[in-house]
Amino acid sequence: MANYIKNKLIIQSDSEKGAIEVAESLKGVIYEGEWEQDLCFNKIIPVPDNITDEMMNKYNCKAVEAVRYWVTDNWGSTEAISPNVRISGKNIIADFESTNKCPINILKEIAKQNPDCNLICYYADEDRGYNCGKWILGDSVTNEEVKGGSAKGYAYYMALWNETMKKWANEENMKLSDYYKMLGIDSKEYNNELKKIKNKIGRTETRQIER
Repeated sequence: MANYIKNKLIIQSDSEKGAIEVAESLKGVIYEGEWEQDLCFNKIIPVPDNITDEMMNKYNCKAVEAVRYWVTDNWGSTEAISPNVRISGKNIIADFESTNKCPINILKEIAKQNPDCNLICYYADEDRGYNCGKWILGDSVTNEEVKGGSAKGYAYYMALWNETMKKWANEENMKLSDYYKMLGIDSKEYNNELKKIKNKIGRTETRQIER
């Protein structure tokens, strides 16, 4: 069963006009769907029109299964889930979910198509405190992966999934101080990391892309 990943992508353009143009370029009709999304992986890296014998032989499967394998190989995830794309000045901000991992191939292609932009994508797995970090794409590509089960890892999860440590403790019928001890993290370090990541990703509401 696939894990879901929360992603917050920030694309830094060189102008407000440029931000609008980049945002428009991300929109498209999803693969095997009839509706348009503001962030469409199929628009960024299109699925081939025809599934070839070579592709089926590569994945040792039927045509419909070959598409799924192709998508995993080339996107790194299924189509973006519930994307929310908005513009804030020169920046495009996209919140969306992906499966199993942050879709780095899609991010690389966006960066390639928009060489004047810088990209930062924060991500956190639904596996609380694990498989989280951020990708930075500009002149180079860097993955700053956070150590699983660390105070910073839990902070990433809380910020991106909009959860609270108090809620978790209540679910376990535990005192908050005891819950921190059970997780093996320092409460002060955790709260400092949470403040940092929330300041970085921001919580300011911005206008939606005009349709």
